Amino acid sequence: MAKVWGNESDVEENNVEAYISFLRKKLRYLGSSVQIENIRKVGYRLEKAYAS
Repeated sequence: MAKVWGNESDVEENNVEAYISFLRKKLRYLGSSVQIENIRKVGYRLEKAYAS
């Protein structure tokens, strides 16, 4: 988190999760074909969802 917001920031760890949750909801609402995938212990990945 320090690499993104710096050491002097008041950002809390759950801020990232809150923003990701908001973005996921917005993408679903818009009917987007992309989704945000969680990569455990690495971060997140934005990828195109394929219809089955």
